[in-house]
Amino acid sequence: MACANVAVAAGEPGAAAGRRPRGGRSRRGRVLAGDLARQAAARMGCFIVDARRLLHIYADLIAESLAAGKEVRLIGLGTFKPLPHRRRQTVKFLAAKRLREAAARAPRLRAEPGGVAALADRLAAAAGAGTEESAPMP
Repeated sequence: MACANVAVAAGEPGAAAGRRPRGGRSRRGRVLAGDLARQAAARMGCFIVDARRLLHIYADLIAESLAAGKEVRLIGLGTFKPLPHRRRQTVKFLAAKRLREAAARAPRLRAEPGGVAALADRLAAAAGAGTEESAPMP
């Protein structure tokens, strides 16, 4: 059963002009709830509104369980554990093994030894290396 309102990919006939592509990622590299709803609707063969409603229901159920002091475990995703404090409740998330392994394979940015100043000095030296002004004086 095909879903009647599945998002049309950018560039295809009927795609809205001037809107960001609906490929599953926003401009900043985040996957938003609307993107998840569109993908879930396409996979399940249902309406996007129903998939979005389901995501909101899951979030509400998780929040209610945590507020009641219960641990929430989602297989393949991880475990949410409530940590009560005096003034507020904190939630600790323990990622599932599959998620940890995927994160370990992802490329990472590493801090430059010496911090930001050392990086700025190296960039300035590299930019000036090809000019006559940076040549050593005899």
